[in-house]
Amino acid sequence: MNCGIMTMSKLWFLLVAVLAMVLGGGAWGANLVPPEDPRQSITYWKPHTLAPDTDADVALAYEVFDTLLRTWDDARVTPNLFVVVSDNGPWAASLADGNILLSRSAIDICKHYGRQQAAHLLAFVLAHELAHQRADDMWHYKFFRLAGAQVPQVQQQMLRGLSADDLADLERREAQADHDGLMMMSIVGYDPNQVVQGKDFFTTWAESIWRGECGATDRSVPQTACQQAQSRAARAGAQLQTVAAQATLYEMAVQQLVAGDLETARLYLRGFGRDYPGREIYTSLGASYFLEALRVDEILQREGLSRQPAFFYPLLLDAQPALPATLSAKRGGDTRRRDALQGQRSRLLQKAVDAYEKAQQLAPQHAMAYFMTALSYLLDGNVDMVRGILRGKYRGRFGGDAAVDLLLAMSDAMEGKTARALRQTERLARQAVQLSYQGTLLPRSLYVYAACYNHGVQLRAAGRNDDAAALWLELARHAQAAGDSMLFRLAVAQLRPATETVLTTVDRDALPGMPLPGAGQALLQEQEVWLEGEKLSLRVYADGSRQVSDAGGRVLARWYRPGVEATPPQSNLLGDGVDRAFKSLGMPDRYLHLSSGDFLAYDRQGLALQVMRNRVAGWFRYSPVAQP
Repeated sequence: MNCGIMTMSKLWFLLVAVLAMVLGGGAWGANLVPPEDPRQSITYWKPHTLAPDTDADVALAYEVFDTLLRTWDDARVTPNLFVVVSDNGPWAASLADGNILLSRSAIDICKHYGRQQAAHLLAFVLAHELAHQRADDMWHYKFFRLAGAQVPQVQQQMLRGLSADDLADLERREAQADHDGLMMMSIVGYDPNQVVQGKDFFTTWAESIWRGECGATDRSVPQTACQQAQSRAARAGAQLQTVAAQATLYEMAVQQLVAGDLETARLYLRGFGRDYPGREIYTSLGASYFLEALRVDEILQREGLSRQPAFFYPLLLDAQPALPATLSAKRGGDTRRRDALQGQRSRLLQKAVDAYEKAQQLAPQHAMAYFMTALSYLLDGNVDMVRGILRGKYRGRFGGDAAVDLLLAMSDAMEGKTARALRQTERLARQAVQLSYQGTLLPRSLYVYAACYNHGVQLRAAGRNDDAAALWLELARHAQAAGDSMLFRLAVAQLRPATETVLTTVDRDALPGMPLPGAGQALLQEQEVWLEGEKLSLRVYADGSRQVSDAGGRVLARWYRPGVEATPPQSNLLGDGVDRAFKSLGMPDRYLHLSSGDFLAYDRQGLALQVMRNRVAGWFRYSPVAQP
């Protein structure tokens, strides 16, 4: 059986066949052909699979699937994808053994819209199947597969209690998978509006299936089945329009996280979370509180009121040169102000911990939620909790991790065990600077920078400024040799004198090579987005750009990605490697790693670039928030 996206008619055919079994007691019907046969496993399809190195289009499908797996936190074995050659046209399917199939024709129909949009469309197709796997919708596969292996008398007994309502539930699960698939693809950075805009992909795919089956002249394909399929397509299409519009709230939240407007980001996250209350919402909420607490900590460090080292905490990568190291508070400091700021920081970090712990409850196998809980306690100076979480909960579930070792070394420094901390950070920095460290859950740039930065803090505190400079110089050389522009530029920034970033007013609507979203473009569609009872307006333009405005016409968000009718190059950066962005725009003010991608924020230009697989996948404009 194929429970895949866009298999409305196929689903109905299976229901008819199974009902015939239930009522008539027959064996498996001969008209059930792959991939509908519930008895099938991946063994049947392996001889027909295509490897990722077959061609670039197949490789793209596997890349998209790997990106979607960022959302897979289930205790069950992670699903595998197999691209297969099939005569049945475009389809995707989940098998009872936990594998996901995608026909080569499915890639072709996605690619019809252009390679840029194909990634977003493939994300929807594959996210739909992952949603089935996550929801454990495979009960009907397993049940029918087991029943089909029995003699007719046993089949009758197994199927006797199965009702038409049970089978109708399959269609409801299809609709839910459509919904969850759109949300899932949005969370990892793909655009759900690409699925429904203009002459939408949903309809095209459905029509490609109906031409092959609903056009049949023999009686094996009931016309009532086609009518049912077309009716479901109309209902599902309306749902997709609404869900895609609401999913925009998550992208708006990401924009505000990058821009630094954390309170507004939380407003959008809560609006999105009411429709999709997943762990991703809680981890993002936790990150917003953690980032706000970091701002308070920076004030404590700047005013010499902190009792803690001026460490770098690996969530937000601030690309500016380091603050002077501080290991103890100034004598005679304003204790009342210090206590007030520390209390504010603790309250924010407790909210972060609460959010991360809710994420752990929803997804006990999501390692980052445990790591960020420990990081929150570390910023608050609670080293006992840090050790308890990392040595107990984290290592017990996920094993060793270089980033965990770094946090434990930072804990030693906070307790005054400076010699031990220095030895540990030196070991980690030596491995990091040569890019030879063992695995970590953090992206490379973020971990290597954190390991070197925090060892540098220890070196400067010990009066070894020359050693700290030599460390950054060595990292610059290794990063340059490895072609890692981000690390190279970060290392060079540490070797230069600190400079103050001054926000200036710029004409963000006239940036060279960066057209204003929607400028001179036809309006494809307008959708409603609801937030706390307020109706917002989402406008999608012919070039793939979008913007959201409130009831008064004030633009709340606007961004650009290549769309159906876009004629590249729409800008001088989209699709290019991240190194070209550095050469064109310089070093960003901030680098933020989120489930929806990596973001480079340029405050003075009011411009953020989204990076996926080391290439610029999109950009948006924002109003910088002045930092305290």
